[in-house]
Amino acid sequence: MGDQGRLYVNEGVLPVYKSLVRMADLIVPNQFEAELLSGVKVDSLPSLSHAISELHRIYNVPHVVITSVTFTNGDKKMLCAGSSATSSGVPRKFVFNVEVIDGFFSGTGDMFAALTLARFREEAGKDGLEVAQSWRCDDAVGPLELPLCKAIGKVLGSMHLVLVQTQLARDRILGTKMMKEEEVKVGSEEYIRLTKASELRLVQCQSELKDPEIGYEAIVLE
Repeated sequence: MGDQGRLYVNEGVLPVYKSLVRMADLIVPNQFEAELLSGVKVDSLPSLSHAISELHRIYNVPHVVITSVTFTNGDKKMLCAGSSATSSGVPRKFVFNVEVIDGFFSGTGDMFAALTLARFREEAGKDGLEVAQSWRCDDAVGPLELPLCKAIGKVLGSMHLVLVQTQLARDRILGTKMMKEEEVKVGSEEYIRLTKASELRLVQCQSELKDPEIGYEAIVLE
């Protein structure tokens, strides 16, 4: 729907998107989209936790992951938070601290969503949940043992490795003077050059996608 405070779609179609969310088993909105859907301004850990609870409550969606969360408090870290609700709708929330890699990258949201679905299915299959409704695990499972939490840890590992390789390749193309997306006019020759150089090196990173050597560890989000 949008990102970084800007809608990609006409505001009039937002009710349609919201109606579709009610049919989903898993959603992966970015921070801006999560704010639109939940009605909660996400600017702290408590508000992030509240937004997740509201997404579960309003849309009755079993699994939620909010990506690319940053706060305007001078802290340069990025967060990724999620939850799988119990059968009675109680959230089980977790959050990852993610290393920030500077620069503009094209296609990160699509890559995250694709990897999340693949890894979530993989983790759910380990517990025999592929036949369970919505791949929902037993209510006794804690936040850090959730199949979704384990899946996101692997996804973030792959994302990090792909972005590092993309950054290196991009810098080789653009040289030492790094252009920033906000400094370049959309549609200009410089913008096209930047976006082309910033395309994710997926083909070159097949091993990082299949079997990342690193992973991320979550903590419980209260």
